[in-house]
Amino acid sequence: MKYAHTVSGCPDSQWEPLDAHLRVVAERAGEFAAAFGAQDMGRAAGLLHDIGKAGDGVQEYLRASAVGHTSLQFLANEDLYG
Repeated sequence: MKYAHTVSGCPDSQWEPLDAHLRVVAERAGEFAAAFGAQDMGRAAGLLHDIGKAGDGVQEYLRASAVGHTSLQFLANEDLYG
């Protein structure tokens, strides 16, 4: 199983599965975007916003350190911008 969020010290049964997270965010983003006529685009953005977490390296990192968005974004920026 792929995870979106992990919690240090908690069993993986309490971690958030990536597919469920992407669906929930897609629904919410679609609802917000509907206000300006872009529900489908909002839904697509929600589905894709964390798709990079599906990678094996990110999953290994999440399992090993149980971190959230901020740390992963820092690592991605370090890889891209040094």
